[in-house]
This record gives sequence, C-alpha cells and structure tokens, in this order.
Amino acid sequence: MPVYNPEPDFLRSAVDSLLAQEHEEWELCMADDASTDPAIKPLLKELAASDPRIRVSFRSENGHISAPTNTSLEMSRYPYSTLLAQDYMLTPDALAQVAPHISNLPGAAVLYSDEIIIAQERTDIGPDCKPGWDSALIYGQNYVSHLG
Repeated sequence: MPVYNPEPDFLRSAVDSLLAQEHEEWELCMADDASTDPAIKPLLKELAASDPRIRVSFRSENGHISAPTNTSLEMSRYPYSTLLAQDYMLTPDALAQVAPHISNLPGAAVLYSDEIIIAQERTDIGPDCKPGWDSALIYGQNYVSHLG
C-alpha cells in the first residue's frame, strides 16, 4: 500500500477491511511516501503496532505513486501481491475468494476480479464487471486494476 497524506478515516477503513478478512494469511506492506501531514506517521506506527502482519516503511523523499508502490512490493515476503490503495476496502471474503485460484493455478502470473466502485460519500456507484483475459484488449484498457 503506497501511502501519501491519506484521509485518516479512509486509511483506517482500508486497514480494517484487511483485518476483517476470513482468509488470515496475508501481510500489509505500507510505504509512506514522505507524507507532509504530521498526523500520518503516528497513525501508521499505531496501525503497524496493532497487528504483526502490518509492516511500515517511511520513505525520506516523495517518489509519487511508483516509488512507494515499489518499496511496498520489495517489503513483501509472499509470492503474490495485490496493490491496495489507501482508500480501498475489501469485502470480508475477498482474499478467501482469491486464495483457491492461487492454489489451483500455480503458474498464473496475473489474477483479477470484478469490483464495486464506491463514492467518497461511501455510496455504491455500481459494479465494474471485468472481461475475461484478452491479450489484445489489455494493451488498450487496464481492466486488472483492483483486486488484481
């Protein structure tokens, strides 16, 4: 999870959605991208202290979205990773739905799912139903996105 000056309530909701997962074998690697909000560092430390599966790295300079994403991926101890945005929430069964596919498709390079888009006001905008894999379409449209 790349982090930069998140809305604290949204960040807590994102982390809470991970803590509520039915599938418990996960880790959250958070890379703070030199947030300028003084409340963020203590919040990240608090979240990391709340569960041993949560790890935080503090970058000394802002690298925009790519650098903290790469820092987070470098921290991972698992063979599969998903990018979780600082304001993204998972349904309680999200990882439980993905885990069997990882086990049943050991050579898979990419897994992705449909998603529901929720507005900032926490209202449901609607589903984003993704197509089956299309090696030509992926060049023109990023449909892997979340949860990928």
